[in-house]
Amino acid sequence: MNGNLTAKPGHQAELAEILLEASQLVATAKGSRLYVIGRHPADSHSVYITEIWDSKEDHDQSLKVEGVCELIMTTMPLLEGQPEKGQELAWEKPVCFFASISEMFNLSNKTRECIGLHSLCTRNSPSKA
Repeated sequence: MNGNLTAKPGHQAELAEILLEASQLVATAKGSRLYVIGRHPADSHSVYITEIWDSKEDHDQSLKVEGVCELIMTTMPLLEGQPEKGQELAWEKPVCFFASISEMFNLSNKTRECIGLHSLCTRNSPSKA
């Protein structure tokens, strides 16, 4: 799933932090492959979200992880209007995008750990025999 949330003026960083916290909660959920939060330097309102799940059912179940719904509710007052439905794409097979995502968002090691990219990719990558 790929989406974009628009924060009220002055609330982009706070919205991104809450979504990063949510990424930590779902990092070990069944079927979780990737959860990336991004901000573009030229856009002070949007927060971009990319999630990869094994199935829609796994994503739906992640909303039942303790604390996730509460975090979602804390984002609502920060949003400029109602959030739009994200774009859902079907993947042919699970893939780990650790290097390309890290490079694309120019993530530091600390940020990678914070959003769980390293642990997701390590956990879900095929073993190298």
